[in-house]
Amino acid sequence: MFWAHMENEEYTKSSRFVEYPRWSTITSMFLHFGVHIFGTIVLTTRLHATVSSGVNMQLPDGHVTVMEIHAIAAAMAIMLRDFLMFKMDWMFWAHHATCVIMSTSLYLFAMPTQWLICVFVCAAMESGSGGYDVFIVASEPTEQAAYIYQGMMILSHTLTIWGMVTYALQDVIPQGPVFWVFMPIMFIFIYIRQTATGSLIKAEADRQQKELSGKSK
Repeated sequence: MFWAHMENEEYTKSSRFVEYPRWSTITSMFLHFGVHIFGTIVLTTRLHATVSSGVNMQLPDGHVTVMEIHAIAAAMAIMLRDFLMFKMDWMFWAHHATCVIMSTSLYLFAMPTQWLICVFVCAAMESGSGGYDVFIVASEPTEQAAYIYQGMMILSHTLTIWGMVTYALQDVIPQGPVFWVFMPIMFIFIYIRQTATGSLIKAEADRQQKELSGKSK
C-alpha cells in the first residue's frame, strides 16, 4: 500500500477517513482524470460526428476501440478494488453494484457498434466522480472543492443525458436492447447521484461543526 504510507496522521487518524481512506481516492483520481475525462472528450466527439454526418464512426472491422476498453477497465478496477478492500455504506455499495452489472451486461450482450454509447455514458458519469475525488482529497472540502464537486457532477449528468437522448433519436447505429433497458435506469441513477451530491456536502459540513463543538468543550 504505497499511498497509505505517504499519508500523514492528520488524514490517517481523521474520523472523515475511518472506513474509506483518503489514499484510495487519490488512486481513483488518476483514473478519473487520466482516463475517463479524456475518454469523454474523445467519445463525445465521435458521437457528435456520427450523428451529424450520418456515418458510423466505429472501427471498420467491427471491433471496439482501445479508448472504450480502457474506460470500462478503469471503472471496473475502481469498483472491484473497493469491494475487496473497503467497507462501504449502502449508497456506495449500490452505486458500485449497478456499475458492475451494467458493465458486465455491456461486455456480454452489446454489439460492438453499441459500445460507443455505453462507454460514453460510463466515461461521462465517471468523469463526474472526479469532482467527488477533489471534494474528498481537499483539506477544506466545504469551500472551493464543494463548488468543483457540484460543477463537475452537473456537467457530467448534463452531458450523459445529452448523449442518451441524442443516441435515442439517431438512426445511424441500431440502439439495441441493452440501451433501451438501461436508459431509464440511468435517468434514475442520475437523479439519485445529483441529489446525493448536496447531501454529502452537507454531511461533511455537519461533521466539521460537530468536531469543532467537541474541541470547544
